[in-house]
This record gives sequence, structure tokens and C-alpha cells, in this order.
Amino acid sequence: MGVFVECSSTDIKQINDTLKILNNSTDSQKIRSLSIYSLSDTGSVKQLPDFLFQTFNALSELHISKTNLSSIGTQQTYSGLENSLQSLSFVNSKISTIPKTTLNKLIKLKSFDVQSNQIDVLDSYAFYGLPLRILNLQNNLIKKIQEFAFGGLENTLEELILNGNRRLRKLSTLKMQNNQINQIPDDGFTRFTLLETLDLQSNRIRHLNSRSFLTMPKLKILYCSNNLLTVI
Repeated sequence: MGVFVECSSTDIKQINDTLKILNNSTDSQKIRSLSIYSLSDTGSVKQLPDFLFQTFNALSELHISKTNLSSIGTQQTYSGLENSLQSLSFVNSKISTIPKTTLNKLIKLKSFDVQSNQIDVLDSYAFYGLPLRILNLQNNLIKKIQEFAFGGLENTLEELILNGNRRLRKLSTLKMQNNQINQIPDDGFTRFTLLETLDLQSNRIRHLNSRSFLTMPKLKILYCSNNLLTVI
């Protein structure tokens, strides 16, 4: 059984000092989960320092929330976590972009949650190299999704959450083919009122609920071949 650590209402320096103390004890190899929230100095600090978690190579969950961080950091921020980190979240912060190569060495990452941030564009291959099963992008400012934004997730992605992106109201085409999506929630497309083309081909969807499409009055083309559907 691992150790779970919470750091709340503190600053980067105190977190750094605490992690150094843990590093000098045997506990660093036992820590499985670290939660950091309500950072008090992130008006000036835009990202977590490089090598902050370098010696915590058993850490499987890292959760950060309620900060003014605008960046998820660099590849070096996650040095030491390449073979252990399975769940990463930046919630209720000011993250604006997902750099293509920042996370691509996290070969065990299954869940990435960046809900309630300020992301406005998803670049092609933004998540390439990650074995993600769950990707939560809800409540951002997404206005553009590049054609191959989810490239590389074809064989792993099971749950993609995009609701609450107000600027996607003008989106007319959404391509989500060749993934591992197995269900479409009833409120999955509530913001896509102008969507005309939806491509869900080559996924693992077994059932389509008519309520999933009630908020898309403009929908003209729905591709859903090569799924596991038995009844429509």
C-alpha cells in the first residue's frame, strides 16, 4: 500500500522543500499519489519547476488544481515519472496549450484531465505516444480541433469528454474515427448546435442513444460504420 500526500494552500517553495525532505527519507519510494491545490504564489509562477518529481519514481497519480498555472510544464518537469505515472490532472487552472512533446515519454499514462482551463486549440498529434484511455477536456475555450488532434490514440482511447466548450458552438465537422470510444453520453454534444458532420467510424460503440443527438438540429451526416452496433 502506498503513501498519499496532499499539499494545499501553499506555495512552490514550500512544496519543493517538502519534497526534498521526503526525498531524504524512505518515503519517497512509497508515495503513490500527490495532490497539489490552491497554490498561493502562482501569479508569478506559470509552471512547475523542472525535475520537481525526479526521485519519486513510484508516483502513479499527480493531481493539481485551483492554480494560476498557465503551462503543464516541460518534458523535464516529469523526469523520473516516465515508467510510473498513470493519472495526471490540471483542473481549474489557466492552462492554455498542450505542447506536443511535453508528455510523450509518460508511457504508462492512462488518464489526462485538463478540465476547466483556457485551452483554445488542439494541435495535430497533441497526445501522440500516450496510451490514454480517458481524456477530459471539458469546460475549456476550445474553438479549433486540428484534423489529427487525437492521432496516436486510435488503439487506446475509450472516453473523450469535450462538453462545456462554449467556443465550439460554431463547430460544423467533428472527426473522432479510429479510436476505442465505446459509448456516447447523452450530454456528450450539448454545445455542438451547428454540427453538420460527425464521424464516429471504427470505434467500439455498441449503442447509440437518440438523446445523444437531440442538441444537434443541423446534423446531416453521421458516419458510424465499423463499430459494434447491433441496433440503431
